[in-house]
Amino acid sequence: MAIGVMGFSPDTGSIDFLAVHPQYRHLGITKLFLDKLAAELLCGKEITLTTYRAGDKADTGWREEYRHLGFAERELLVEYGYPTQRFVLPPNNKEETRNERNTEKPVSREL
Repeated sequence: MAIGVMGFSPDTGSIDFLAVHPQYRHLGITKLFLDKLAAELLCGKEITLTTYRAGDKADTGWREEYRHLGFAERELLVEYGYPTQRFVLPPNNKEETRNERNTEKPVSREL
């Protein structure tokens, strides 16, 4: 069973898909994915993703988690007919964010 899955575009620095099993959501899995992505796969690049807009009842806490991880809110979008918002993790915030993420004990360091 997979507890987390992420798809990304290395050319654009965009996370295209990110999912973590609800039972494992608050154990630092998302942070591990971001550490790997920022340190080894997208070195020095801005990381972007889109998620729910503020107030969307479908959001189960992802917006808050992304902000906690250092992402900043950007422009409002509509993707596939659904209202979303772009979030950005600038390159200069990655080291600081990784250090903050390392304070939580992850389940595993392997991805």
